[in-house]
Amino acid sequence: METTTHIISAILGHCRGSDLDELKSRSKMIKGDLRKIRMLERQAEQDGDFTPLQQAWQSFQSKCYRIADKPWMIKPSRDHLKAELDQLELADPPQRWLTFCNEREGYGWYHKCNMLMPGGDTLDLGTFYIHVPFYIASDPCVLPAKDCYKHHSSHPHVGMSYTMCTGSAGPLMRRLRNTHDLAAIADVISATLDTFNPDSPYWRPDSMLREYQCCLECGKPDDNDELIVDPEFDTQDGMYRPRLLCMDCYNERKRRAFKRALRKAEREASLQAHQRRVQ
Repeated sequence: METTTHIISAILGHCRGSDLDELKSRSKMIKGDLRKIRMLERQAEQDGDFTPLQQAWQSFQSKCYRIADKPWMIKPSRDHLKAELDQLELADPPQRWLTFCNEREGYGWYHKCNMLMPGGDTLDLGTFYIHVPFYIASDPCVLPAKDCYKHHSSHPHVGMSYTMCTGSAGPLMRRLRNTHDLAAIADVISATLDTFNPDSPYWRPDSMLREYQCCLECGKPDDNDELIVDPEFDTQDGMYRPRLLCMDCYNERKRRAFKRALRKAEREASLQAHQRRVQ
């Protein structure tokens, strides 16, 4: 796992801000020019020569333009970032998502998602890996990690690109990312993932639950506990939950597999017989 020091350096490298000493040096530069302008104003009142005063104003205007192009936000201190990161249980991404996270440099942690439903009960959606890119303009990613539902993005508040919909919390998230309140960002993300939102632009969990209570192939519902776990469903090392299969589809699958094996054996036998005749 990347060290806290490396993460802090990366965050500072992506910050479009200045330290306090840099801001102080700019204010001192402007303060000195203003003093010079006031002195030249008094001098112009005495001798009537406004040329030095005009030149001083031109110089002052040029410096103001240069300062305006520089970032005015203050970079966070290393101590602040370390204190924030120490509150998070940082972890490496799952092997399945390693390339995805490397392409979007950042840091992350695991979150066990128990969504609070309108009726007061909770829905276990599995464990997700939360990846927050260093680049502030990029949205946090929510990646299925363990015992998740293989349905769209696995979470109703997450799009197919695995970016999270923050909804009304979007402006708050942007402010927190600008001020680098990393622990507060994690709290907002966790609260959003654990809260049912009927207005989510993505999908509701109802269809996902119905799908997982039906046969994977024919869609027959599990009314009489007749469905079995599909032995061929790829859970990708536990990232997804197993799917169900009715006995009819299971037996039909076995018949198809037997026919395929029989045809393969017949082809091989025919090929061997042909090779013997040629010899």
